[in-house]
Amino acid sequence: MAFADIPGNDKIKDILRSALRRERKEGRAVVLPTLLLAGAEGAGQREIALELAKALNCETKGDDACDACDSCRKIDAGVHPDVIDIKQLPRKKDKDEAENGSEPADGEDVEGAETNGETEAENISEKFYVNQVREAIKLAYLKPMIGRKRFFLIDDASRMDPPVANALLKILEEPPDYVQFILIASNVDLLLPTIVSRCQTLTFAPVPYDDLAAVLRGRGFEEADARAGARLARGNYRKARTMDWEDVRAEREEAWRLFRAIVGGDNGAEFLRLFGAAGKPSRKKKEEQNREWKARLASFSELSRDLLLIAETGRTAGLFNPDFEDGLRELAPAVGYGRALRMVRAVDSAIASVDENLNRRLQASVLFARMTG
Repeated sequence: MAFADIPGNDKIKDILRSALRRERKEGRAVVLPTLLLAGAEGAGQREIALELAKALNCETKGDDACDACDSCRKIDAGVHPDVIDIKQLPRKKDKDEAENGSEPADGEDVEGAETNGETEAENISEKFYVNQVREAIKLAYLKPMIGRKRFFLIDDASRMDPPVANALLKILEEPPDYVQFILIASNVDLLLPTIVSRCQTLTFAPVPYDDLAAVLRGRGFEEADARAGARLARGNYRKARTMDWEDVRAEREEAWRLFRAIVGGDNGAEFLRLFGAAGKPSRKKKEEQNREWKARLASFSELSRDLLLIAETGRTAGLFNPDFEDGLRELAPAVGYGRALRMVRAVDSAIASVDENLNRRLQASVLFARMTG
């Protein structure tokens, strides 16, 4: 894979390739040693980061990776000794962690142990630990083993607790010339300001719909399925690369089932149970719930607009969900133009409020009332 093979965010790719050309021409480091790739979740940040690691170590010394040399192949295979994902470094129990109880003792069985709604095993797999960062710092002061640069990737950096982030500060401020750090964080506000100030930030936009549809067609999706999948991916390149059509179909059918139940007045209890639950979830669980809530709202937005189109014009050309045409036609006469318009506005209002830290239980209740009223 080359930069050009990663869809979207052409301006960022141009910036990096221009810096690589200058490095080759001037014989000095131009790419800043600490980059923060921010912006829309799954918009290609990790893929760009690894492509940059390949280009910096590629034997052709161009402005992109050749994908053919030994270095490129090792990075693609995940076995290059100078490309290090900090989360994958061994976690060793040290004195501080033992005192703080931040990690189970060696051999301790954590399977099934609950921590605020998520298992301790899940929590451990997602967290960074101070000793992982300390190990990375030790490695950063060692010369690369086979490459020109030693490359450290900190994916999902917003999950770093303050002690972990503080341990990184000095190395981020004064890294050795042969070291490159890249942090990935969809929510920069969760990072310490002292971390952000030490990085050059490149902000990614969601990948365009047409580009995601092309990715899915390249994976063998039929045209209609590729369009539906691209809408569900909603700018997330990583999701488009990994989604399975059966999962897409199931997600869409579940959204349609809930939507139809709400609009038809059959049963709103399930919707309120799924999205209006009380309680304080863990951060990881909250992020998962927010993603599911956003996805459901986006589906409701498209379905509401389909109903509005049919109620206003009687036509079905241009539906977001042509596979649900028969069901939409059945609903449209009972809903009517006025209510369909109110539903569109209600869903749009809920979407606009998602990132305002409003109470989702209240949001779900208000949306349900507006959609059924």
